[in-house]
Amino acid sequence: LKTNYGTLSSSQAQPLQSSSAALIFHPHASPPNNHETSEHTSCSFYLVLMGPRWKGKGSEAKALADPMSKIVLQLQSSLIKSEAQGLLCGCSVLLGTEAQEADLLNRSCFGVPITTSEKSKQWFQLGMEEAFYLHYSLKCLMIVDENKHLMNDEQLWLYMKSKKETFPDFYKAYSHLRMKNWVVMSGVRYGVDFVAYRHHPALIHSEFAVLVLSPEEENGCWHGNSRLRTWSDIHCTTRLCGGVVKTLLVLNVSRNGDNAITPSCTEKFTVYEYTIARWLPERCREDHMVVKSKTSDSAVAEDGTDMQVPSKVLGTPPIEEG
Repeated sequence: LKTNYGTLSSSQAQPLQSSSAALIFHPHASPPNNHETSEHTSCSFYLVLMGPRWKGKGSEAKALADPMSKIVLQLQSSLIKSEAQGLLCGCSVLLGTEAQEADLLNRSCFGVPITTSEKSKQWFQLGMEEAFYLHYSLKCLMIVDENKHLMNDEQLWLYMKSKKETFPDFYKAYSHLRMKNWVVMSGVRYGVDFVAYRHHPALIHSEFAVLVLSPEEENGCWHGNSRLRTWSDIHCTTRLCGGVVKTLLVLNVSRNGDNAITPSCTEKFTVYEYTIARWLPERCREDHMVVKSKTSDSAVAEDGTDMQVPSKVLGTPPIEEG
């Protein structure tokens, strides 16, 4: 795939990521509230800053000159102007575009290009979360069913829920990251749900491998992702993420008792962010290890030194600032 930033191989077209501070927690514990940690949850924070891994000397400068937020706005404007329509097909949406829109879709990392014999259009296959984000959040894509009938928000929402029970949680997680200007792509190659990039994959390696979990049950049954329910799964997943130089990011989506009948219900959802890392037994006890205070955003090292740590694990990528 050729882009304005260089050539992206097929192995990079659907990547994953990880990096940043680390939280160790019991998989069955309830998430903490906004001000304190649950007394039943034993957790420790460690400052593990891996940093972005740019591909080449000029990659960071290119990203700064062309921020992802600007590209997405250009895509939104272009799709609205052309009155773009996607065709609902199973668990994906097919979108035919002209050259300008195809370039913007590639640069903003929405969808996967499809090779066809048609010369006048470039076709893209959008995942359910991607398509609904363009349709509902950005309001720049209309979607029709196989009978060419235009679908409204509620119809499309119910259809996608019927295809994927956890769609409300996954969409909330996807939009949560996208709205912070992270590039979100499939994480299937790394055994996770998504991977998050700071910018285009041609410029930088992914930083976070993302799992979407739900702490709630419906009618006595667990309706969310079953991952990280055992310690062996936690060990395997963190080991894999470490091997590919990514940080495991868990997005715990709480529906707050809502039944998610309409897409507007997602506004009531709460997303808790955690990063998880392996504890190394050989680590020297006297090494500086940052533990977050339960009552403030300050942190205390083992030698008693006060240190400041971010109040949120994941925020807008620094390159978007200013």
